[in-house]
Amino acid sequence: MIQEQLTLTVSNNQLELIPSRVLVDDKKKYLHYRWHENEYMKVFKQATADKKLDLTNVKTIYFAPKCSIPRDKAKPFLEEKKIKTVRDRAAADIIIAGIDSIEAGLDTKHLHYVKTSDIIPFANGFKIGGNVHNITEQLTTYTGKHVILDRNVITPFYINNHSSPIKNQYRHALSGKSFQSGDYYGEYITTVTDDFLLFGANLSNVYSQEVFNNLIGDTVIDRDAFESLRTMLTSMDKDNHLVAMTIMAGCNYEKSFVYLALLLEEFGRGAIYNHKYRNTVGFKSLTNWIGYNKYRWDKDAILDVSIEKGLLTQELLDTIKASVLDASYTGSSHYEVVDIRLTAEMQVKVDKLLNKKDDRFPSGGELLQEEVSL
Repeated sequence: MIQEQLTLTVSNNQLELIPSRVLVDDKKKYLHYRWHENEYMKVFKQATADKKLDLTNVKTIYFAPKCSIPRDKAKPFLEEKKIKTVRDRAAADIIIAGIDSIEAGLDTKHLHYVKTSDIIPFANGFKIGGNVHNITEQLTTYTGKHVILDRNVITPFYINNHSSPIKNQYRHALSGKSFQSGDYYGEYITTVTDDFLLFGANLSNVYSQEVFNNLIGDTVIDRDAFESLRTMLTSMDKDNHLVAMTIMAGCNYEKSFVYLALLLEEFGRGAIYNHKYRNTVGFKSLTNWIGYNKYRWDKDAILDVSIEKGLLTQELLDTIKASVLDASYTGSSHYEVVDIRLTAEMQVKVDKLLNKKDDRFPSGGELLQEEVSL
């Protein structure tokens, strides 16, 4: 939840209290967004999951900050449909956003907090710049138990302007002794600068960047294209790596999922990681959508993501199993691995998905009937 808070800062060479909003748990303890991001992502994911994008009557579109969209593809696509990009989300028919867009409205820093009752005595100790009158007036209506401060902002002002700044073993410094109660605690605190994407009520016209990227991606990577891309990425020529990565970033993610996943597994920590193109918006759009993690991206992760995204088909499963089988090795001249089976638990999950018809793909589990070969 979001809590109204006061923050002590320095403005015009004097102390000042400014209103701020921070993330807290149900016990009013400060939250670090990165440690609790899943509960905030959940609202966005639930509101945008399985939400199809129809641009028929759309005239204006807004791309949220940190939205991973390949602009070189999006611009001509939108121009062809006569859709105008706007900078004011309130003026947009639809909004495109991603998980990173949520974080763009949050600012997480290591801050300190002190008791509200310590603020006036603290301000009274300044030779100049204590601004006691205004601070006292602000605190009369403030019900919070604590006030936040950024030590990097307050410390220099404290040392230069306080009548008797506390000195530690080495130098003058802001510490618990600087405050009457001695309470002075530091932790990571997330300040909310834009809460729009945190509330489901705001998301009726918000669509995920993934669904938009799939709309503008037309190329489908099939088996032949996969082998061609493997050849490019295996070569020593970085120009070949660039071509391969450009094709990967520009394809239809959903219909190319299994081959994209296998390419990232094989080359994600090698040729792809070593090429600067991986840092471009276009390629980040792909890795963000697929949920790629270079520290854990294997056949298990690929199957988990395909299930999470509802993309699993029989052909996709057969492709993954065949890849596992190819990599299996007994070390024996008398035995060979001839079959791979899912665990009982995973088989239950797979059966549920494969029995569910998905109109994004052709029937019969044939994922890539309308393939585009390179």
